[in-house]
Amino acid sequence: MPSFSGDETAPFFGFLGAAAALVFSCMGAAYGTAKSGVGVASMGVMRPELVMKSIVPVVMAGVLGIYGLIIAVIISTGINPKAKPYYLFDGYAHLSSGLACGLAGLSAGMAVGIVGDAGVRTGYVQEQVNIGSGPPGSKVRWFRSSSDQPRFINTVTFDSKDGSPTLVMVHGYGASQGFFFRNFDALASRFRVIAIDQLGWGGSSRPDFTCKSTEETEAWFIDSFEEWRKAKNLSNFILLGHSFGGYVAAKYALKHPEHVKHLILVGPVGFTSESEHRSEWLTKFRATWKGMVVNHLWESNFTPQKIIRGLGPWGPDLVSRYTTARFGSRSQGSTLTEEESTLLTDYVYHTVAAKASGELCLKYIFSFGAFARKPLLQSAPDWKVPTTFIYGYEDWTNYQGAQLARQDMKVPCEIIRVPQGGHFVFIDNPSGFHSAVFHACRRFFSNYHHVENESLPDGLTSA
Repeated sequence: MPSFSGDETAPFFGFLGAAAALVFSCMGAAYGTAKSGVGVASMGVMRPELVMKSIVPVVMAGVLGIYGLIIAVIISTGINPKAKPYYLFDGYAHLSSGLACGLAGLSAGMAVGIVGDAGVRTGYVQEQVNIGSGPPGSKVRWFRSSSDQPRFINTVTFDSKDGSPTLVMVHGYGASQGFFFRNFDALASRFRVIAIDQLGWGGSSRPDFTCKSTEETEAWFIDSFEEWRKAKNLSNFILLGHSFGGYVAAKYALKHPEHVKHLILVGPVGFTSESEHRSEWLTKFRATWKGMVVNHLWESNFTPQKIIRGLGPWGPDLVSRYTTARFGSRSQGSTLTEEESTLLTDYVYHTVAAKASGELCLKYIFSFGAFARKPLLQSAPDWKVPTTFIYGYEDWTNYQGAQLARQDMKVPCEIIRVPQGGHFVFIDNPSGFHSAVFHACRRFFSNYHHVENESLPDGLTSA
């Protein structure tokens, strides 16, 4: 009885190789097409002119499936034991060939998808811009420190098409540049976007805070921003500031109007003083023992960040409670996805738990109740830069302060209110916020045509 050679099973392995070539290649093609295609589709919403230029990864991913089909056909047509002998060696050869082709196609599809998706998203550069160092005893008080280490401003730049206007974004108190995470891609479709962490916050250096007055504290932020501007060689830019960042941006524009062509203040604080905005509730609260304790803590420069640091391992839980209550997640019917909520919580904790520096400005800029010690309303007649105010409908900051300032301004000024948004309107309603910013800067775009009595985009209202 002749021994079994295994040649009867050879076609099985051959067809298995053909199937492997086709299946794995199509899996790679599908992944690559989906991954890169989603990136192209999302980019096409804001920048449709770049869709055809970015379609190559999608095409190349699809081609991988065709390669797999060709190899599968070549292998299967070579399997015909009735026409010619087909040995076990041939089956193994076709199996290994099919696997090699299929797995290579799968790997290539994953690579094309990842690279294609990343390639069509807005490119950015992160850098630490050196703003010099002040030796101990420097005449520049805000530079004085026990160290002469260089100071730097953490900066991220999102490039746009050539000729786009430059938009510089400044965050608010206790925040940092990452709070604008829902806005960078959309704004970069029309601007060269530069976002910074103010000195003493976020990823910027945190020198010892040695300011002892309102004037020195304002100089800490205004002069460090000017040193950063010089280092970046910027001029003729649009300056956007949120909350306390709006206060700093406005003070900077008052001191250096020659560099700012338009000012956008998003829910700015610091327009009125306590004497200009008497609060019956605050007066009564101060008369209670709780009010006296809180007022004492304020004047002692006890900041919210100190609570987070003092809680040690329980600090992240408190931050999570805050971010969940304020921003939530879509599973709770709020604006953020689960991933966004988790990342934002982690980001906030690590920025507020770091060394105290810029946060110690609080008592020098504001009195208890967040009233400015040197209110911007008093400087309204000296305004030299056209300004747009943006407020969410539910913003706790009072847009009536901007209305009072507008009465004394000698430059163009408009106040825009965005629905479905609070103090962090750029997180709560990013599309409405983007529409407001684009409208505010419409005259700087190359395709702008002046229209008399131009109306606001749908959903936005004027105050």
